[in-house]
Amino acid sequence: MENLHQYAVSLEFTLRKIFECDRGGLGGLIDADAIEGGSMFTLIVSALSQKYIGSYNIKSIDTFIDNNFDIEGKGFREIGEERIIKVIEEFEKLYKSLG
Repeated sequence: MENLHQYAVSLEFTLRKIFECDRGGLGGLIDADAIEGGSMFTLIVSALSQKYIGSYNIKSIDTFIDNNFDIEGKGFREIGEERIIKVIEEFEKLYKSLG
C-alpha cells in the first residue's frame, strides 16, 4: 500500500516556507492531514496567487489551474499517487519559474 501521507508532509514543508508560517498556518490548512484530506489544490492556488502579476505569470498560473481544477476538494486517496506526484512537481517547478 502506498504511503500518500509522505507527499502531504513534503508539501506542508514547502508551503510553510512560502507562507513563512508554522504548521497549522492559514487557518489550519497548512497541515499534512488537511492537505491529504482535500485542501491541496486550495493551498497551491493560494501560494500561486502571491505571484499573480504580469502577463506571463497570469497565463502560466491560469493554465496550471485549468489543468488541475478537477482535484479541487479531493483527498489524496481519490486523486491517486501518480497524479499527486505530478501536481506537486508541476506546482514546485511553476512557483520557482515565476520569480
